Amino acid sequence: KGNEERGNLICITADGVVDSQSVISKIKGRGNTSWSSNGERNQYNIRLKEVAGVLGMKSARNWVLQSNKFDNSMMKNKLSYDLAKEIGVPYAIDSRFADLYCNGEYMGAYLICEKVEIADNRIDPHNKYLVERDDRELLPEKSVETVYGPFAVHSPENMTEGEHEYIADYMRRTAESIAYMIDSDDYVNYIDSQSFAKLYAMNEISNDPDANRLSSFFYKEDESDSKLIAGPVWDFDWAYGYDVRSREIRVSGFEEGWFEDLYKSRAFRDELRNVFEEIKAVYPRFNGEYFDNAKTQLMASYGMTMIRWQEAESVEAASALLNTSVDNLQNNFSSRTEYLLEVFCGEQEYHKVNFVYPGGKEFNHTYVEDGTTIPEECVNHIYEVYGCVPCRLEDDTEIDWSTYVISEDIAIECRAPELEEE
Repeated sequence: KGNEERGNLICITADGVVDSQSVISKIKGRGNTSWSSNGERNQYNIRLKEVAGVLGMKSARNWVLQSNKFDNSMMKNKLSYDLAKEIGVPYAIDSRFADLYCNGEYMGAYLICEKVEIADNRIDPHNKYLVERDDRELLPEKSVETVYGPFAVHSPENMTEGEHEYIADYMRRTAESIAYMIDSDDYVNYIDSQSFAKLYAMNEISNDPDANRLSSFFYKEDESDSKLIAGPVWDFDWAYGYDVRSREIRVSGFEEGWFEDLYKSRAFRDELRNVFEEIKAVYPRFNGEYFDNAKTQLMASYGMTMIRWQEAESVEAASALLNTSVDNLQNNFSSRTEYLLEVFCGEQEYHKVNFVYPGGKEFNHTYVEDGTTIPEECVNHIYEVYGCVPCRLEDDTEIDWSTYVISEDIAIECRAPELEEE
């Protein structure tokens, strides 16, 4: 993975026209879990010697080749980036599908993506700081600590001590303004709440179990009165029901981080409703035709990719896998989006129910219609995945989840059910 090579890049369109060509100053492997598992269809970073546009995307030096090897549909990242662009997530990633060849050898169908970085035609260079929520082991001089966990600092690349002290203090104060607010919206002095609401919505729709733990980016201008902005969104290989934690449409299978506390603000919930109204307006563009077009575009390349990496026994088997995988993605995306639109834009009032482990750590949540009980399917999902069921309120009141009527936003502790004596 740490190896680097130089070379040349040429992009040719489907009709044989040379789109662009450049000198590659560096190509290297990228990814963590994706690099070390699930075969050798890996992803790469490419740095060009000079800025260049690729396949109609804006000129830059750095590009990412995503292999989507955890995603049998190959569509999850593309779908997410396209939706983010439609609803105006700041600096939403642009991307194109392409067949990749290295030294004349076919490598498979890849998604060519813009890199998340501060640069011309990316996050505007007037921004100085780029941070990422990252719970992996980080170097102290390249990270900051908050009450919501550590954040990696990607920019400035070579921070001075003063710059590190500034962003560390700003992130700490931002997190504390959210964590300790009591009937206060002081957090609005620190964050761009509209961009945070859009990231919240993208997390909910994709139901990515890595949300707010990895690949959640934020950026900020220099030491001015500017605010922290959420975005761009990145990396959805494990989303849309791939992971068992997110397979129940009505259960959000990820940790919320500071969004759990932001949701308590009425002003932030108003921002969320506005964002979901935007999603409601663009949702028809992501109908069956969007997914049918994707299958048509990918079909030949998909078959070659599966044969190349021995992930299917025949082209026919690969075609069947693509059809099934894209259809499953469409069903998950549609069902999840329509459920959330009902929650945030419907006529009925819904309440947020947080499920917590003993000791107070939130791990999943759902939205329940006012005056009803938690759906049995949600409880079954929690039990099947975590081996526990909701049974106690924050004030230690024991409840029967099947009869307890939800009338407000609440947190419910989950415990393993007691074994019946023979």
